[in-house]
Amino acid sequence: MDNFYDARTLPQQIANLVDRSMEVKKRTLLGAPIAEEKLKEAVMKLGVPLPKSFETFLLRYGGGMIFGYEIHGIPSEATRISKFDGSGATGNTTETDNFVTSIVRANQYLNRRLPQHFVEFTSNLGDYTFHFDTSRMNEAKECPVVVWGPGCESIPVAQDFLDFLRKISEDTLVF
Repeated sequence: MDNFYDARTLPQQIANLVDRSMEVKKRTLLGAPIAEEKLKEAVMKLGVPLPKSFETFLLRYGGGMIFGYEIHGIPSEATRISKFDGSGATGNTTETDNFVTSIVRANQYLNRRLPQHFVEFTSNLGDYTFHFDTSRMNEAKECPVVVWGPGCESIPVAQDFLDFLRKISEDTLVF
């Protein structure tokens, strides 16, 4: 388990899970790679570190939808989509939107009854939100994923982001 977070294998482990999401055709829509500077800017705005596995995911995909979960990320011009004006004419757009929800923005609007060290990164598109408990960051720069929602307050559901991806890929996330 020591080489689990080997910098050489982490990107491939994440890519394998993303590929699996595409294979099983469970609503997969990925963003675009982001620059290291954008990641550093987001971390600075959040005021807490992000797990290494999540940073690796963001650098490669920027965020998006995987296994039916919208993973907040760092939007870019490459992830902008047009909103049509309803006239039916091809190309008539009134504005653009981004299909990647900003992790910074999501946490700015988060009910601050939660301490800052809980960083929301996704939800089940219902009543439950999933957070990194950054107060429990380990030496490998990983931290547990906890769930918040009705009857669930900071209940651990995964050892880290990679474990969370594995669990949602196997439909074994329990809370």
